Amino acid sequence: MTRAVQETRPLTEAQEGLWYFQALDPANPILNTGQYLELTGAVDLAALREAVARTIIESEALHLRFRTGSTGPEQWLQPGALSLSEVDLTAHPEAAAEALRQMQADTARPTDLAAEPVAAFTLFLLPDRVFLYERIHHLATDGYGIVLVSNRIGEHYGHLTGQGPEPLPFPPLSRADDEDAVYRNSPRRVGDAAWWREAMAGAPVVTSPGTLAGERAVSGHEFHRESLWLPEALTARLAAFSDQHGFGWPDVLTALTGACLARWSGVDGAGGEAVIGMPFMARMGRKIARLPCMAMNVLPHRVSPDEEAPLSDWLGHEVRRMREARKHGLYRSEQLRRDLGLIGGARRLYGPLVNVQPFDRAPVFSGLECRLHILGAGAVEDLTFTFRGDPVAGILFETDSNPGLYSAEETRNHGLRLMAFIEGALAAERLRDVPSASPDEIAAQDARALASRHPVPDVTLVDLIEAQMRETPEAPALRFGAVGLSYAELDAQTEALAVQLRARGAGPEQIVAVAMERSLELSVALVAILRTGAAWLPLDPDHPPERLARILAMAKPVLVMTSAAIAPLLPAEAPLFQPADWPADWPAQWHSLHPAPPLARPSGHSASGQRCMGQPRISFGNPI
Repeated sequence: MTRAVQETRPLTEAQEGLWYFQALDPANPILNTGQYLELTGAVDLAALREAVARTIIESEALHLRFRTGSTGPEQWLQPGALSLSEVDLTAHPEAAAEALRQMQADTARPTDLAAEPVAAFTLFLLPDRVFLYERIHHLATDGYGIVLVSNRIGEHYGHLTGQGPEPLPFPPLSRADDEDAVYRNSPRRVGDAAWWREAMAGAPVVTSPGTLAGERAVSGHEFHRESLWLPEALTARLAAFSDQHGFGWPDVLTALTGACLARWSGVDGAGGEAVIGMPFMARMGRKIARLPCMAMNVLPHRVSPDEEAPLSDWLGHEVRRMREARKHGLYRSEQLRRDLGLIGGARRLYGPLVNVQPFDRAPVFSGLECRLHILGAGAVEDLTFTFRGDPVAGILFETDSNPGLYSAEETRNHGLRLMAFIEGALAAERLRDVPSASPDEIAAQDARALASRHPVPDVTLVDLIEAQMRETPEAPALRFGAVGLSYAELDAQTEALAVQLRARGAGPEQIVAVAMERSLELSVALVAILRTGAAWLPLDPDHPPERLARILAMAKPVLVMTSAAIAPLLPAEAPLFQPADWPADWPAQWHSLHPAPPLARPSGHSASGQRCMGQPRISFGNPI
């Protein structure tokens, strides 16, 4: 131990955010990172016990304690309390299940950070194998630090069994304090802060598939998990594609996952842009590169896919942006969130996490087969997509979700949908060619469509309306407030108007724009347009005149049916057609002379709103 025992030190910036998260909910065990190594073969138990003991001694982070001091949260080292436990299950009828139950129970137990060790190591002896369980609180070390600890146990085991050299000791934990102090007081931190504020300017409201209605994404005590191995054909294609274009395959996975999330997470005004969380090791090139400690940061990454661009071009752009962001990745996301005022309520800096961990593979134990099983990897506020391993050894794909936002079935479906999206993207020229649904979802939809097929008359909507007019001419067709039209009157008025519309160019393959208040005339106009064979284009008069002008310029309608009140909002050169210009036999005050006939049964359709969603209610009579 190089740091003085019992010497209290402030937390590093990387630890502070986790401390306050835990302090808000001390009973939440979600920051316990639990895993176990499944060892099969002729395990040398004495060597394994000694390997664990040596690793515990040299890993100072495992001896940390935390509390609130007089000036804020503080930490200190308290060695001697942590040692390897052992559970003999060789005679248990369900040894593996019992070991798993005990490990899960320990991972789910909150840790008293001031009174007990932040870590636990337990050896479970089974009839045919050994489980080595490891649980470390995230305040002590991040995911890469846990990998270092597990690998070190394997290195000591190899040395003790004569299969490898003695490993070099870990650097002192004081390096983490020193590196933190240097960065906090450096000009680089000031520059990084400015870079991030500019990068996040104008970012959309962060959302995700589970928070489209404004739900809060707050990590609970548990999470759903769905795990599967990516198919070998997919990992081979990923490696080949990345090598061909000079990209790192982790960046390709991250970018494609972000593109998929952008489709799932769109909200009004977001423009198809998603903000994902991108874990950053914050170690490379620093003195803590091989030190078990808490250093990891989560960087917000804005993803706005160009669905039309060649895939390699868009991915190249994304890879360059990710590389640039990592240059500024030491600036803590917790501080950036405060800088941007994203504190409280449902405001977030980023949405789902995309965590690619090429380093997270099973450690090597000489002469043994070792498999790594992850029980918990930290807080799950929303969705977390984790890719562990590499294309050569295999990639384990985990989808974790917040149970408050997603069901177990939804979690599984999101994972399958993403895997299908990645497969499709790597085989496509452009993202626009990639389905958003998984093959199973497409097949299910096709089956539902097939099951719903039945003979229908070969008629148009106009045919159906005209048939209703003939069958029930005296029945009420429309009602607007206290006035209305029968089907016979609707037939006469719409046919007379349709004649004038045809004379002005309306017909098949043509567009007639409509910008009118909700009224009897509006309904007559829409039916008349249908009877000409033209399509109508509804315009919202509440939109700015400039936007209405752009829409009309692009659509090029042959007519714009409007009213005297709305006409001033439209371009002067637009081909306006107002009720005053309608057929001479259209009585301007007709509806004031004919009270609405009572409906024989509840109306089939009604709508309300302002202007073309006008406040007065229109009801259609007998459904057609």
